[in-house]
Amino acid sequence: MVFDLQQQHSTLCYYVQNVFDVAEINTRLQNHSRIEKPEELLEMFPLFYSIVIHFDKVSITGRDQAVEMLLQLISLELFDVQRQIHRGLSIDDRRFHLNIIKMLSCLIAEYIIRFDNDQTNKSLDVDMPPSKKRKKAKASKTNEKSSLTSDSLRDKCLKGLCDIIRSHIKPLWDPSIIDEQFVKCVTKPCYHLIRRTDIAKNPIVKENLPLILTIMINKFEHAREASIQFIQAVKLYHSNSSLLIDVLNLLLTNYQDTSLAIEFLREIRETNFVVAQADNASAKTVATFIIVMARFDPDIIRTHIDQITDLLTAEVIYKTI
Repeated sequence: MVFDLQQQHSTLCYYVQNVFDVAEINTRLQNHSRIEKPEELLEMFPLFYSIVIHFDKVSITGRDQAVEMLLQLISLELFDVQRQIHRGLSIDDRRFHLNIIKMLSCLIAEYIIRFDNDQTNKSLDVDMPPSKKRKKAKASKTNEKSSLTSDSLRDKCLKGLCDIIRSHIKPLWDPSIIDEQFVKCVTKPCYHLIRRTDIAKNPIVKENLPLILTIMINKFEHAREASIQFIQAVKLYHSNSSLLIDVLNLLLTNYQDTSLAIEFLREIRETNFVVAQADNASAKTVATFIIVMARFDPDIIRTHIDQITDLLTAEVIYKTI
C-alpha cells in the first residue's frame, strides 16, 4: 500500500478515502503491537490521518500515544534509510523511502499545527481506556500527568520533524527536482509557530525551528518564499524576530549561503518596506538583519546599498527616540 502526495484539497498533503471514526481510532490505538519496521507506516497511515481529522475529539492520551508511535517510526526509518543510502539505493528503494519520509514529515508537521491550535492544553484525559501495556505503565506515568500537554507534545513533534530534516535524506530526491509540495509541508508549521506571540522564548522551538528553515533554504532552494514569509513576520510578529535572525546567522556562518540575504534585500525593495515601516520597530529588526549580513559578507551590502540606506537611517532614529 502506497499513498502519494496529492494537491492541497484535504487537511494533509496525503489523502485517505476511508477515515476512521473516534471509536475505531481508540480501538486501533489500544490494540497496536510493537512497531518493528518503518514500512509498517503504510498500514498505519490511515490511523494517523484519521487522528488529524478528529483531532479535537481524540483524548490527549490517545494523541500522546500516536506521537510516540510516529517518533518510533521516524527513528526506525532514519536508521534504515541512512544504511540504505550508504550501500546504494535502487530506483525502487529510493522511491519507497522517499514516500515514507514524505508521509512521516507531513503527518508530524500537521500534528505540530494541531497541537499548537489546541487552546485547552489539558492534562491527562481519561476518555480513552488504556491498553494492557499502558495499564502496566500507569503508575510510572502518574507523575508525568502535569507535563502531558498540547504544548509539550507539539515540541516533541517539532524535534521529530527536525530530526528528519537534519538527516541525510536529500539523495532520495532527483537533483534536478525541487519538491515544492514537500517544502511547503515542512515549512508550514514553522511559519505557523512564528505567528504565536513570544514563541521564541520556548527553548525547544528556538533550537529546532531555525534549523529546519535553514536546511530547507540551503538544501531545497526555499530562499525566495522564506524572504516573503520573513518580511511578513517582521511586520506583524516582532517578538519572534530573533528566530529569523538565527536562521540568517546559521545560513551565513554554517553554510556560507547568501541566498536568503539576497532575496531578503530584494523583497525589501519590491515591497517598498522602508516607506511603510521606517517609523516603527520593524525597521530595527530589518536593520539587525542587515548588520548580520554585513559582518559576514560586506559585498552584499555594497551591491544593495541603495535599498538599505534609509533603513539604516531609520535604525539610528529609532535608537534616539
